[in-house]
Amino acid sequence: MNLLNWLGRVDHKPFIVFFSGLNELSSWSVEGRNRRMYFAPSIAATKEKQMIHIVDTWQNLTFAEQVFSGIGLVSNVLFAIYYLISHFLDTDGHGDFDADGALPILSVRGILAFGMFTGWTAFTLARSGYNIWVAALGGIAAGWLAAWLVWRMLRWMLTWQSSGTLNLHNAIGKNGVVHLAIPSPLNGTGKVHIELQGALRELDAVASSRNIPTGAAIVVVDYDATAGVLVVSEVPPAD
Repeated sequence: MNLLNWLGRVDHKPFIVFFSGLNELSSWSVEGRNRRMYFAPSIAATKEKQMIHIVDTWQNLTFAEQVFSGIGLVSNVLFAIYYLISHFLDTDGHGDFDADGALPILSVRGILAFGMFTGWTAFTLARSGYNIWVAALGGIAAGWLAAWLVWRMLRWMLTWQSSGTLNLHNAIGKNGVVHLAIPSPLNGTGKVHIELQGALRELDAVASSRNIPTGAAIVVVDYDATAGVLVVSEVPPAD
């Protein structure tokens, strides 16, 4: 009887608040689960609609527009792959030079730039209503301009790399290739491509004995610190 009297005198409000809170938390949990179950199919449906839209857009393009955009897309993908390989493997763009050590306009990066600008410029012109031949010629012109700009940029980077930040004494004993013909001693300088301090460099050089033609293999025999040029000798071809 005393227990009943004590229960009658106890303030029940805290218990009511506590159990009401539990009930509300339970309802939130159920509501959250229902919301996730609702949004999961909604997200899947949205992705499906996006894929359908992409396919419809592609099918609505003309054949020429598909070809132009395809060239641009493939070039973009290849450029991304080339950039990742160059960045993570630290190749320093060695693939941009030909077998003679020269830097052609259509190097690897130049070809990729040509493809991207040709494809997307031609696609834009075709979508704007221009004749297919006008679009193609405009794309090729833009591609050549892009390739030329890349070529100029790479040459500028080579010149910048060969500035006073290098210790050219480290080049002694290194092999390389003549990029610009080297005249006979005391008659001027030429240029050579040499891998030095982890990168391919374009450096000024003079001949030790006689003139050396473009594309010839050379070895650095000395460094003229006064003139700031390498002294090189031609490597005789193997028998």
